[in-house]
Amino acid sequence: MNSEKPVIDGDYDLYNGTPPYVEQDTSLISAEEIKPHVNKLQFDIWHFIRYMQVHGKGGATCCEVEEYYRMKHQTISPRIRELKIKGLVKDSGHRRKTESGRPAIVWCLANTPPEHMGVHESLRDKAARLANTVVALKKQLDEADEVIAKLLNKVKRLEKKISRNAEKSLF
Repeated sequence: MNSEKPVIDGDYDLYNGTPPYVEQDTSLISAEEIKPHVNKLQFDIWHFIRYMQVHGKGGATCCEVEEYYRMKHQTISPRIRELKIKGLVKDSGHRRKTESGRPAIVWCLANTPPEHMGVHESLRDKAARLANTVVALKKQLDEADEVIAKLLNKVKRLEKKISRNAEKSLF
């Protein structure tokens, strides 16, 4: 997974140079007020999504970002959308439930290969699964060894029987 930090600086270049807003004067005022902070917010959100991805969560939901930074949905959601438009994050295809029980998109870094998307197994989980597989294979090998030993014993008994029958027929 390429986890190089993205370059998020310079002038705001999305939505005609102004963060998204609706046709209300208060919304436009808010958009203008947040404009100087957008790059840092985008970087912080990208970094948190990366952190959650690297540490086995497969990325982060908007709600998780909001909770971590103690910011409102109206601040975080547009920044995630901007990161998506810039090609820095993408929908992982996985969903996690919010506090209200509704499914939420798990966002991951856009350059994440498919095997690193979604909820990751921790190394401990992978090691445990691998250990269980090894134990199961060893058990199968032991059972196969028992079957082979029984078959070899049968072959030896048959060889002895054939040898005795051959000796009887000679006399």
